[in-house]
Amino acid sequence: MHVELDCPWIPVSDGLRILAPDGRSFRLRGAKASTDGRIDVPADVARHLYEVGVATKPSDLRVAVVSDLGCSDDLVRGLTARRIDVATWVRAHPNTCDLRRISGHTHPDVHVVVICPRTLLGGRDMAEQCHRAGIPSVIAWGHHGWALLGPINDHRPGCQHCVDMAMAARDPDWVTVARSMTEGGYDPAVTEWLVSRVEDTALSIRDSTITCQTKTFHVRTTAGERSIDVPAQPGCHCWLSEEKSCNTVMRSAA
Repeated sequence: MHVELDCPWIPVSDGLRILAPDGRSFRLRGAKASTDGRIDVPADVARHLYEVGVATKPSDLRVAVVSDLGCSDDLVRGLTARRIDVATWVRAHPNTCDLRRISGHTHPDVHVVVICPRTLLGGRDMAEQCHRAGIPSVIAWGHHGWALLGPINDHRPGCQHCVDMAMAARDPDWVTVARSMTEGGYDPAVTEWLVSRVEDTALSIRDSTITCQTKTFHVRTTAGERSIDVPAQPGCHCWLSEEKSCNTVMRSAA
């Protein structure tokens, strides 16, 4: 099985010599490492390497990152650094839902699709496409010192469209302002915040801990961060009667 070394190592004549954090050294006969420290070893050897702290266990989280004009490189690098299996996709042509894979896995079985639109109100068509396919998605957007993430668009009431309608109802000028805002470079703290939020989202979906939770979207500004509840908006395709138990919520196409 494949293992990623998380320690100093050097090639020797018959394999590898690795140095554990406690000062011990080990020799792996017949092993060869790639430039990034990946090696192929039997499962029992891999377990021993994990136990002594010289290898990092890979995450079983699978995330797809989709963007309009090239992938959000900082976000992808941050997720990859956390051993998350990331695939990156871009639109094949502007204003279409056709996607072109840039890197990563090809299988559609992911825990969440992270949509990184160019504009604050972008990516809704991608979220709708994921919804029809039964794949959870979130929209992530950043600009300088602040960022937005969520809510999770899945089979449960309370979606990105609900957020948009609620914001427009609260501030009639919000749509006009939001349309004029395009994604820009943001500082490392914003990237780290988005990476952490995306990882938490993927974990909650994987572990099925969101079934009956209230939907929320998350805002991060220079003044701090907050999570805002997202009630389902009557008239939205995701809305279902509140009399129905969350255990009876059925997937539905838009």
